[in-house]
Amino acid sequence: SSNQIAFLAIIAHYVTNDGVLVELLIDFQELIGPHSGENLAEAVWNTMELYGIQKSVCVHFCFTHCITYKMTTY
Repeated sequence: SSNQIAFLAIIAHYVTNDGVLVELLIDFQELIGPHSGENLAEAVWNTMELYGIQKSVCVHFCFTHCITYKMTTY
């Protein structure tokens, strides 16, 4: 953005027992520091800890640069 402030939105996608696909914004935060895999992974992990969903989540990351490996090895 022109103001040089980076934000990270974390969206949960899940299917209810009735088969309805739900998309839910679970976090929207300013990203402090570089856009490194480690920094992004820490932000995502902190959100997962907040909701207690670390062991019940399949995570998929979409970014312009390929940093998925660093995030998944966090």
